[in-house]
Amino acid sequence: MRVKPGRTGVQRGRSRGEWGVATFIALGVVTGLVNGFLGIGGGSFLVPILVFLIGLDEHLAHGTTLAVILPTSAISALIYSTHRLVDYDLAWKAAIGGAVGAFAGALLMEHIAPGLLRRVFAAFLALAALRMLLAGVLR
Repeated sequence: MRVKPGRTGVQRGRSRGEWGVATFIALGVVTGLVNGFLGIGGGSFLVPILVFLIGLDEHLAHGTTLAVILPTSAISALIYSTHRLVDYDLAWKAAIGGAVGAFAGALLMEHIAPGLLRRVFAAFLALAALRMLLAGVLR
């Protein structure tokens, strides 16, 4: 069963046009800061903003976030590299697996209802946060 995303725009709240270009540029700046500072890509920040504040459909928010993260991750990786903080031997191997996983995940996403996608994403964020909190406490 292939799930078609709901509406490919705003579901609730203000329309995208009412937010203005400056708002989206500011979201991009914060996403880039999250990406560069925390090294987490920025999706954990941007997806919830796009869904709950801007009102995008889950699938559209995920796809939009991936398009935003591509240049921010590339720039962050370049800067980390100039500081000799990239293990290229590990990175190229993980990148091959990551590309295969991204392909499979993007195909799988088409078959997941928006509500389930939201719950899976939220569970992933919660588990990642719990692991980080416990690791900090147990040190």
